[in-house]
Amino acid sequence: MRIIGGRLKGRQIVLPMGYKARPTTDFAKEGLFNILTNLIDFTEVSLLDLFSGTGAISYEFASRGCPDVTSIEMAPDNARFIKQRAHSLGLGSIRVIRHNVFDFVKICSKQYNIIFADPPYAIEGLEKIPNLAIPLLTEDGLLILEHPGTFNFEQHPNFLKEKKYGNVHFSLFTATAATAATPAEPAEPVGSAEPAELAEPAEPAEPTEPAEPAEPAEPVGPAEPVGPAEPVGPSPEE
Repeated sequence: MRIIGGRLKGRQIVLPMGYKARPTTDFAKEGLFNILTNLIDFTEVSLLDLFSGTGAISYEFASRGCPDVTSIEMAPDNARFIKQRAHSLGLGSIRVIRHNVFDFVKICSKQYNIIFADPPYAIEGLEKIPNLAIPLLTEDGLLILEHPGTFNFEQHPNFLKEKKYGNVHFSLFTATAATAATPAEPAEPVGSAEPAELAEPAEPAEPTEPAEPAEPAEPVGPAEPVGPAEPVGPSPEE
């Protein structure tokens, strides 16, 4: 295992034989930190590292200048190893707390900018981790959950996106639930329009004088009777 970025980039960390933890692969760490480098300033954030395991993620943040790293690890041997290794690397910003993660998140009163959780893949209750951890995020905080491909969190209201590196899946969650498009603000009420001035009534038209009645036409007298036509006689023989 090695540190892949920051002032300790390239530093190898040798785990004791039989160490009971699964470190995040270097390939997956490189992909994840490429994303984070574009999102945050490591020197201005706080990290809560849940199920810290080998301490790999805590070392990466501290190596990049993170001033406040809290590592939660239940196994006594693992917690001891992380504390000793952080001290030997000069990473004084790492504080190790040996505690059950599911109990710790219920009593923790502090909020963090970044929460990283890498639970054992077979642990019971893995699907509950987003709801337990999100309340510990600051308003603009980000939760990163490492999990196997058998889990899908796309329907979670705080889900942001999922990234896959080999067999490693990272689901990212925001502190606030995604919301539907904000409805447009109602238009400001338009003040009542001033009443339009009534048009002045048109003056009544002057009455027209009635037309003079036409003089009655003179009656036409009866036509003179036409006399009977004279009978036409037979034409003489030639």
